[in-house]
Amino acid sequence: MFSLHDLGKVGEVIVTKDDAMLLKGKGDEAQTEKHIQEITEQLETTNSEYEKEKLNERLAKLSDGVAGLKVGGTSNVEVNEKKDKVTDALNATRAAVEEDIVLGGGMCSASVHSSLGLTNSG
Repeated sequence: MFSLHDLGKVGEVIVTKDDAMLLKGKGDEAQTEKHIQEITEQLETTNSEYEKEKLNERLAKLSDGVAGLKVGGTSNVEVNEKKDKVTDALNATRAAVEEDIVLGGGMCSASVHSSLGLTNSG
């Protein structure tokens, strides 16, 4: 059973017609870390892509890894086109992180090999 004490405290609340954001959390850090660990364990056991996405979103919010993007334009069509581009960029970034792809990684590797005097054969 939950009590009011379980909810913790926040430093700032922003409410819009679509969202409510609770910012500058002042909860017990040990409890937050425990909850982060529980979510991480759930991520390892779930097979549902939808559930993984939602758990990752929750994990990001709890671990200060959240960013808000506002997209504007002169018309609804322009706004929707920009939102699609942002969504594509975010999905590409997530895929790269998931697959351990680093942009410029080849140049970095070549630079390290060169500075260490290594050749392609060793």
